[in-house]
Amino acid sequence: MKIHVTEKDLRCPCVTALHNPISLALRRETGDFWYVFDGSTIRRMIAPLEPISLPAQVSQWWHAYKGLRSVHPIEFEVDVTKKTV
Repeated sequence: MKIHVTEKDLRCPCVTALHNPISLALRRETGDFWYVFDGSTIRRMIAPLEPISLPAQVSQWWHAYKGLRSVHPIEFEVDVTKKTV
């Protein structure tokens, strides 16, 4: 699935594991809430809670964002299909 982090997502005033540009974009695209802790993985807030790896360029983007550097919107592909347990 292609995820689009927009300028609106970047204006997020409060940054937490559940409320940040990547989580907002994922929620908009999937309808689910997502955790982003370290920028290298995401986890759906509902089962299954297993981590899903983010592409390397997203992790680099995340660290720049968390480092309070100016970042631009980003698009990336990630497989967020639900797995059966």
